[in-house]
Amino acid sequence: MGKLKQQRAHMRQQKGELRREAARKSSVVVEDVDSDSDDGEEEFLVEGPEDGVEVQQGSEEPSSRRARVLKECLRWTAVMFPGGGQELSERMKGVVERAYKAGERSLGEQDALDMAEGFTIPEASMMADLEMWRRAGGKLEEMRRLKLAPLAAGRMSHERIDKWVGDDNPEKKKLHKLAARGMNLNLEEGFSPNGVRGGPAFSPTYKRMHTAVDKAFYEGFWEKGLAILLPKEEALKIKGLHLCRNSWALKAETPGGRPITDPTLIEKGMKIALNSVFSKLACDEEWGDIRHPSLDDLMGMIVEYFLGQEGVVNPGTGEPATWDDLLIWKMDFKGAFTLLNFSSEATRAMTVEMVGDKVMIFLCGIFGWTGTPACFQVVTRTVLFELSRPGVLKGKLSMFSDDLMGVCWAWDLKHDMDKARKFCWGLMGEGSTKASKDVWGRKLDFIGYEIDLDEMSVGVTERNIYRAIYGFLEVDVERPVTVKLMQRLASWGSRYSKICRFLGPISRVLYREYKGKGFVKGWILSQGGKVAIRMFQALLVALGADIKGYGRNIWTFWAGGLCRVVVEFDASLSGIGLIWYIVDTQGNETPVGVASQSLLRLGFGEMSDYQNTAEYIGALLGLLGLALLGIPWKGVLLRGDSVSALQWVKKGRAKSELAMPAAFAHTRVMVKGQVEMKGQAHERGLDNWRTDGMSRGKNGAWLAERDERFIGVRELDYDFSKWVGICDPRWGEVIESEEGFHRYWGVVDDVLNDFFDEHV
Repeated sequence: MGKLKQQRAHMRQQKGELRREAARKSSVVVEDVDSDSDDGEEEFLVEGPEDGVEVQQGSEEPSSRRARVLKECLRWTAVMFPGGGQELSERMKGVVERAYKAGERSLGEQDALDMAEGFTIPEASMMADLEMWRRAGGKLEEMRRLKLAPLAAGRMSHERIDKWVGDDNPEKKKLHKLAARGMNLNLEEGFSPNGVRGGPAFSPTYKRMHTAVDKAFYEGFWEKGLAILLPKEEALKIKGLHLCRNSWALKAETPGGRPITDPTLIEKGMKIALNSVFSKLACDEEWGDIRHPSLDDLMGMIVEYFLGQEGVVNPGTGEPATWDDLLIWKMDFKGAFTLLNFSSEATRAMTVEMVGDKVMIFLCGIFGWTGTPACFQVVTRTVLFELSRPGVLKGKLSMFSDDLMGVCWAWDLKHDMDKARKFCWGLMGEGSTKASKDVWGRKLDFIGYEIDLDEMSVGVTERNIYRAIYGFLEVDVERPVTVKLMQRLASWGSRYSKICRFLGPISRVLYREYKGKGFVKGWILSQGGKVAIRMFQALLVALGADIKGYGRNIWTFWAGGLCRVVVEFDASLSGIGLIWYIVDTQGNETPVGVASQSLLRLGFGEMSDYQNTAEYIGALLGLLGLALLGIPWKGVLLRGDSVSALQWVKKGRAKSELAMPAAFAHTRVMVKGQVEMKGQAHERGLDNWRTDGMSRGKNGAWLAERDERFIGVRELDYDFSKWVGICDPRWGEVIESEEGFHRYWGVVDDVLNDFFDEHV
């Protein structure tokens, strides 16, 4: 053990020298810190953003900019993670080059127009529908019936529902409702259809992209019998007709893009849009709330399936099945929303005008209407319920809207995918799932994340990571930014901090930068905002270059299994109280340690604004105490009376600016220690009197006098002052500058490595 510690100390010393050398080259002063250091007391002035600045466009040559941003990324990663060496640098260079190539060849409007090839809707198609319209007596309900009748045998019906869905399925009545009536709009009282006023003017986007939009709508709906084409003059005679406005949007890996309708438009003569808060809530109430699985849920599914298969034998080898025998698979519905019909009343409002005085009336779901996702959730829940019945699948299944995602043993793959496909086709119609999207293997994309069973890692798909990298690298932090740009960056930051948890604390800065700037055309980022962007640039490139090193282990997502240890914490403004319990298989808790730690050096006084930060620091010290007690960071439950602190631990970032330094410390410990959290539990203030007393200067003897379970329980005498120091809110101003952030990161590095070398 002594030799191992010496080797680790030597490696840490080498890394420290590398970090200091990198910091020296970037003019950053890095100092060592001990428990008596005043480094956390230093304050830096941070300039606020300048409002009202015009957004400028850079004139820098692309090759020059690419070289400069790569140099910046390498400099940051050298300071933050010394020891990566030339190999990592070369991989990062390759990532930057590929990200720029991907960004520069991104599909755009011209690609869609090229694919459309000047398309116009054939007059003969409209005339055929006009003839059918006349046979229907000019009645929309009858026309809808005539159009959908030839398709009925291949779409969801009462017969299919009764054959494939059990009577105990809670969604069965809703399915019958969809089959009988279709999707209704649940319009808000006071909605005024615009057909009587001739409908809205074409949007600028549609004017540019009408050939692409018309071709997509024609081929995707009319040719499949899912839309009606009428001359505008004839369509305007329909009572209650409402014309939505056409638009178009980019769609990944689809040159033609995505045509969409805009039911949010409130034009002259209208007070309420087709899409309204009322309609959304009414649809949710009628069909049920939308609940998508999170990344944590999906990883939990994989881990729980594996752990629940004890004793399974590989039929090919006769040996016990292992993690290497697992496969994951995906399947999704083809044109999911188009598989559900609109009601006859809804079709009156789900219409668009097209060039050439033509009107298309949609008979099935489309992108744009607020209620379609809630309606399709009925199908999602039905599929999950039926395929999750005991004995149906050999593995486990989850769904995100129209995407089926499963895990099973390799020898059960065909069985499970065949069963899933058979059910989906049976309920929704043959061919309702897309064969080209049936994929399986050891490395797959689940909801935009790359799951790699071989590496036991979760990363970001290549397409998504290159898009995010390109987006961040194109930001010039010295030029004005816009709300739209910062919203996009913050969204990426929030999403990818689930994987690269170092990004969690700093992602909040991106939201802070555009808060309250809805009417500001452009502004210069604060110093803290610039630091956040540069950190994201470096870490996303590093993530793309070394997913195993900077990504996340699958097992760290899992919150299942037995709770093995409870960390109970509480804080006052002057101190922290901690209790550690071991939990047996019956759920009984046995105290194994208590501790208290002063916070007086932080100078919180009686300022209640610091209370949540103090609690958050308490949660961190509670986790560290497990290592001191020799307890593994597995199956850990945090318990305290601060909802905010518990949520901050769960999300990996703090809402309060005061807790930013503590958030970085939390993240470093969670990542380095590969902490496997069981969860967080809120405790009423009246029930945490033990840790409350410890936080106010009481000791283990005091506790033992009042609760006999604590007689003889070990009281830790470890001094957490170094950790308290790096959580000092005053560091928050220091890390607003690049030099200050690098300095702070180095101080945390020293404290972290000292602790792990000595106690982990």
